Amino acid sequence: MSAFTQSSMVALAPLLMTTLQCQWDLQTIHEVVVLFVLFFGNCPGDVISGIIADRKGRKVSLVLGQLLLLTFTVLSAAASSYWFFGMCYFFIGLAIGMLTFVTVVHLSEMSPPNFRSYSVTLFFMFWALEPSSPV
Repeated sequence: MSAFTQSSMVALAPLLMTTLQCQWDLQTIHEVVVLFVLFFGNCPGDVISGIIADRKGRKVSLVLGQLLLLTFTVLSAAASSYWFFGMCYFFIGLAIGMLTFVTVVHLSEMSPPNFRSYSVTLFFMFWALEPSSPV
């Protein structure tokens, strides 16, 4: 889920930012800053996910990451200013960072032993194929 979400965010950002440029009268630097904030949220998300997974378990980390992703995605859709949108994108990046490694571990644990390598490879194919690339 997180690889698909992150690659979708990167692939759809130019379309989204073009719309927001017209609506909020943004400059090109604002587009770059929003994507930077998204990826900047990944760094603490990875660390926080590891700490929570060690102390409370991977399932708690997974559910918390999914709740954060759902909450701030909905809030970013309702954002009325650039700064609030940027803050939501930071927390979306944080949630994606939390989900990146925990999801892979859960996927490999739930897959049959002879299918584990295929399932993890298919999970990360979203980065290679990106939703916006023509197939």
